[in-house]
Amino acid sequence: MEEGLFEKCLELLRRGSIAGKLDALLFIQDVISSENQGNKEFLETNAGTLLSVLQTVLSNLLSKPSSKVPIKFLLYFLDLVHKLVTIKSFLKVC
Repeated sequence: MEEGLFEKCLELLRRGSIAGKLDALLFIQDVISSENQGNKEFLETNAGTLLSVLQTVLSNLLSKPSSKVPIKFLLYFLDLVHKLVTIKSFLKVC
């Protein structure tokens, strides 16, 4: 996985439009679902950074009124977090 692409995804999650954030979530979800050993090692190496960004996104979501939170984004976000916490090697690093 290319680190520059990962950094762009994290930046989109932090400050991007909702469409950009959705694209970033989908990309990260593809990486998580990949059987590629290099992707798994990359996730383990960057687990702290990814968790920090996800914490920021969650904080931003919770600070908004529920009517302002796009349901599709929320569902993708929760699905991504669920997939991450089911990866044993990812949790060991955290």
